[in-house]
Amino acid sequence: MTLRNASLAWLLCAAFAFNATAQDATVLTLTREHVGNDCVVGPVTSERDVLAWAVERPWKGNNTVWGRLLPGTYPASAIYRKGTGIALTVSDLPDQPASVLVLGARTENGAGRIAIGLEVVGNCQVESRKGYPAVAERLAQRMFGTKNPADGQSTKLQVRVVDR
Repeated sequence: MTLRNASLAWLLCAAFAFNATAQDATVLTLTREHVGNDCVVGPVTSERDVLAWAVERPWKGNNTVWGRLLPGTYPASAIYRKGTGIALTVSDLPDQPASVLVLGARTENGAGRIAIGLEVVGNCQVESRKGYPAVAERLAQRMFGTKNPADGQSTKLQVRVVDR
């Protein structure tokens, strides 16, 4: 092998290693600024960039999922579902089975999801109808590396839960 071929092979390996490290480094932080019987509210950030504001409300007698998670950093996977949102499956939770959080548009009763938008408005609501497309693109770009991931595309990341 010539010196040129060896150098090229080394650069190629370094590029793959850097790319793999960059993909593994995605950390999505869910900061709870308010946790109550009515809702959980806070920003969704990554690398100190505020990507969205989020609200989860209890529904059908169930507690909020986000509100029950202990502060910490957990391995997770994200699956993009066109028209539904991004499903985060958070694992390695102490004394709990894996939890699924769905980041998506607001539904009428908020059932089973964390509504995301550009800002919090009113009582436990985000401005999701106007801001949801922009927020969804920001989250997809950060998690999947593209604003328009394929339906069912998945990725590994870390989810950090922080209380403020």
